[in-house]
Amino acid sequence: MRKGWWIVLDELNLAPSDVLEALNRLLDDNRELFVPELQETIAPHPHFALFATQNPPGVTYGGRKTLSKAFRNRFMEIHVGDIPDDELRIILNKRCAVAPSYAAKIVEVMRELQRRRRASRAFAGKDGFVTARDLFRWANRNADGYDALAADGFKTLGERLRSDEERDALKETLVTILKAKKEALDPARLYASAEEKSLTARLREATALALETANASERESEKNPKSERVADAARAARRAAQDASALSVAMAWTPAARRLFALVESCLAHKEPALLVGETGCGKTSVCQLLALLRGQRLRVLNCHQHTETGDFLGGFRPARAVRRNARDDSDDPGTDVPFAWEDGPLVRAMRDGDILLVDELSLAEDSVLERLNSVLESGRALTLPEKGGSEVEELVAHPDFRILATMNPGGDFGKKELSPALRNRFCEIWIGASASEAEMAQICARRVPEGPLQAYAKKLAEFWSFYRAAAGRGAARGALLTRDLVAWAQFMRAAAEGEGPGRSEGRGAPSGRSAAAGCSRRLSPEEAYAHGAYLTLLDGLGLGLGLPEETAKRIAAECRAFLRAQLPEKVRHRFFFLSSKCVFRRSAFFRYFSVSRGSLSPAPNANATSAMMFRCTW
Repeated sequence: MRKGWWIVLDELNLAPSDVLEALNRLLDDNRELFVPELQETIAPHPHFALFATQNPPGVTYGGRKTLSKAFRNRFMEIHVGDIPDDELRIILNKRCAVAPSYAAKIVEVMRELQRRRRASRAFAGKDGFVTARDLFRWANRNADGYDALAADGFKTLGERLRSDEERDALKETLVTILKAKKEALDPARLYASAEEKSLTARLREATALALETANASERESEKNPKSERVADAARAARRAAQDASALSVAMAWTPAARRLFALVESCLAHKEPALLVGETGCGKTSVCQLLALLRGQRLRVLNCHQHTETGDFLGGFRPARAVRRNARDDSDDPGTDVPFAWEDGPLVRAMRDGDILLVDELSLAEDSVLERLNSVLESGRALTLPEKGGSEVEELVAHPDFRILATMNPGGDFGKKELSPALRNRFCEIWIGASASEAEMAQICARRVPEGPLQAYAKKLAEFWSFYRAAAGRGAARGALLTRDLVAWAQFMRAAAEGEGPGRSEGRGAPSGRSAAAGCSRRLSPEEAYAHGAYLTLLDGLGLGLGLPEETAKRIAAECRAFLRAQLPEKVRHRFFFLSSKCVFRRSAFFRYFSVSRGSLSPAPNANATSAMMFRCTW
């Protein structure tokens, strides 16, 4: 206002009404702003101008409210419609530097998809397939040839679709209009960059380089023992290298994992923010960790929740000691002590340092908080920080290597919501469907159990998972046994039978990466570990938190016990108390340091079952 600059208030109808009403005097003819905290009235510069933007109010756009008539009357209101085809072709040609023929074909694909949306309920919803931002993202991939243009179009428009009918319709449209070969949209060609042998070799090289970098950081910290910052960076580099090394060994490169890796890697290569949408345990975070390892970048993770605030992204003022203001290195003036100092949040630090920011569970945060990311997700990748204060408002432009990724579960998953269209179409969205392949599950489990007697149980784990999905049907009960639960089951078997944890390296708690089971007085046999793992991960808590009727939970549990019994070798089926009426624990101590002599007292009717649950959990 004082300097005559122009101001744009983006997403105006997300701000609280009392904040907006404070602008009334500025929008009136007298054009002045009263600041009660300073008891000062500010008159704007003659060249000052105020603009505002908003999406239509309603549920569709994340609960944006309708502004009051008294406030809207102070603006000259303009409705912005769709961009005409001729103008859109010119914009694509000039902004994205694509050939005019490519721009015309891209616009033609958009209009055909919109026509299909009107003709069929399968494509219902405003902008059901494509928006102008999607076209810019598609054109910016700089395809060479119509086959490559069709492949890029499917990656940007089709990989977010959640039904096979919509995906097939998009493929048909691309082949028809672009005159592309059908083979160009074959999964084997689309995800050829994520071939398993190539990935394994790349990860091996990246792991070696990360460990070498961590060693160099530790040597640097030894030279500067008083520098806490250098020491913290060395420890963080060591932890990141160890975690990435363990993950690269345990990762099972199923077709779904290779597809996800190829798509996210393509987004990072083109500086596109990517949104990964899928059920819990489908590998979203793991793929992001491995990509950060391959690119040699630090991965900063921010976990969102219902109480996430803007300060969790940007930072804020924190209590500070020995921080001096107005002190200069070339001056004898020590400055003045300040009780609080600004500390950058993970988003700001990642933008400054060129790191990758992973926003986990993005949809749990409030819309008013998430919309603060809008400017970062645009092509300019800039962020204004008025929260920091000072005489000049800082405008931060992201480092060239900065990337942003986000993950979320589908809307309706335990109260989680879908994002507003205004935010989600700023991302390149990738849908990860739930795996229905028993072979893929067997491949995942095989990477979590060692060679030897336990290896045969990887297939049994996948068979049990397939049986449970059929027994649970399509209701809420399916959520009780997901991929993450199978991985936990396999890790329990390894810990109970081998005395090993999930493969952590030395220096991370227990020596040589061994789990708490290293103190166990005897190991479980493979069949014992398998049976107890079934109860630990599923049967001990089946029905809790899922809203299942008691009779349904009992029926599913009885069917699972019968199937589990049939999977075990016949000579050992009678040994387990949960498959008959006898307890496997009796007087033998399972843990050297966590055991109590039972004596000659007879246990209570449910004591055996309760003791078994406790022992399984403490393993």
